[in-house]
Amino acid sequence: MPTYHDHIVDRYLKGGAFHVETLTLFTSAHSMIQKARVVQNIDDILQLRELFDRLFKEKGIEPTEIDVLHKLISNNYEYVTDDVLMISAFELYAKGKLLAENFVPHVIDKPNCLSKKQKKRPVHVSDLKAAQRRGDDVCMLYKTLMCRTLLKPKYIAIIAIQGEHVEEIKKMNKRRNFIHFREPSAYDIKIPYLRACEYLSSTIEARLNNIAQSNSMPASLPT
Repeated sequence: MPTYHDHIVDRYLKGGAFHVETLTLFTSAHSMIQKARVVQNIDDILQLRELFDRLFKEKGIEPTEIDVLHKLISNNYEYVTDDVLMISAFELYAKGKLLAENFVPHVIDKPNCLSKKQKKRPVHVSDLKAAQRRGDDVCMLYKTLMCRTLLKPKYIAIIAIQGEHVEEIKKMNKRRNFIHFREPSAYDIKIPYLRACEYLSSTIEARLNNIAQSNSMPASLPT
């Protein structure tokens, strides 16, 4: 019996829109990011971090004050879980954006020329169809692109993440990849990281709202 993967791959080659699939990806991204405590408490953490930075810059900060602010920030942030959720949300959103523009988020195994190309830049569905017309064997693996690939410049150009936030997402991914060998610390929570979390959350929500408006769907989003 054909799998969901087979259904999408078949559509790559035979044509057809991906409206349902992209909506599912964006909805899942929104659901994922809303579970992150850093997003739920973004305003409070921003105020605490700005206070910490201001005190440190203006008159220094006592060790006891550092401990208090550290604990307050820690109470609003899950060290490991939040990075996992943020990166998972980014990956879902990024693959939704690629699919919405008819680029292939599945890993291409054959032909080799497209497999190599995909490691550096997005491959359009039309490229797969052209390969098939040439008689090339077109085959995709049962997995999608990894985060480090999605963060390459040619992919970011399609996904359209603002440049100042890309480096923070790369740092999140690096921390996520060291999930088992990482010393938890609220000192990781700095303003650029918080702004990236805030930006990614609002970007995903805006995308869903745009889809809702264009399809005359209810404006309320799933939680």
